[in-house]
This record gives sequence, structure tokens and C-alpha cells, in this order.
Amino acid sequence: MDLDDFRSLRSARLLLLMRQLTDAYVTASEDLYALVPDLPEADRADAVDQIERLGDHLGFLTTRTTRAEQLASQAVGDALVGRRGIADKLAGITAACSYVWALADELEREGKSDESSRVRWKTRPLDCTSRDLEDPTVPWADHNATHYEPTIQESLEGRLWMDLPEGRH
Repeated sequence: MDLDDFRSLRSARLLLLMRQLTDAYVTASEDLYALVPDLPEADRADAVDQIERLGDHLGFLTTRTTRAEQLASQAVGDALVGRRGIADKLAGITAACSYVWALADELEREGKSDESSRVRWKTRPLDCTSRDLEDPTVPWADHNATHYEPTIQESLEGRLWMDLPEGRH
């Protein structure tokens, strides 16, 4: 093994760790949100505020964003993962945008218009990608149409444990 192989293994493990931590954070937040209706009405706003600040304890991993912003970022990031072909990619973009805009609509109903705008803005890269996929005259149209974003399992398959010394698995 050389240093480049080590860096590759480290990057693969870091990517997996970040994905697992993000999934655990989202699950923990959803579990806590499910408990809020059981609280007295007077305590619910404080409980929601505490849940929204849950990410503050992960400051070394995240910037200060709300749960909705994190969910939106995750949806946008996953929109093209595992998608092949223009129609499949456009379907992924449509599904991600619908999900993100539904989150933003809920924030709007809660009177959080600034956060709603930040969440909606997360779909901007998908708007650009969608336009590029639909317009074959852009110079990078072929790349966008044929580029495949592997799933995390595909990207890490066989890389996590390869060539490690015996007993380090």
C-alpha cells in the first residue's frame, strides 16, 4: 500500500462515516419531533427549539443549519444518485424538488419565511442541471446525459477493507 492508496481508503471511510452520522442525526431529530405532541402545549415551542439546536452539538461536523435545510441538502445531493439516462435523472430532480418545496411550504405555513427561502434556494443547482439535461445544445450536454453518480454502496464497494493488514478488518 502506498500513501495514495491510504488516502483513498481514508476518504472512503470518511464518506461512509459522514453519511452514517447524517442518517443518525436525521433519525434522532425525527424521533424527538414525534415526542413533541405528547408535551403540554406551553412547552412545545421550547422543545422544537431544542431539537432545532441538536446540530449545535455536532459543530465539528456541520455548520449551523436547521433540520429542514439539512433534509433539503440531503434530498438535493441524492437527486441524481443511482440515476441513468435523461428521463431517469429528470425524474430524480423532480422528486427532490417536490420534496424540498413541500418542506419550504411547511415552513411558510409556520411563519418561517426566511428559512423557507433558504430551503427553496437549495434546489437552484437542480434547476440548472434540469435545464442542461433538457437542452442538447449546451456544450456539456453529452456529459450530463451520460454521467453516472454511483450510490454510496457502489462507490465504496470493495474499497473499505481492501489491502488492510491481517487483524485490522
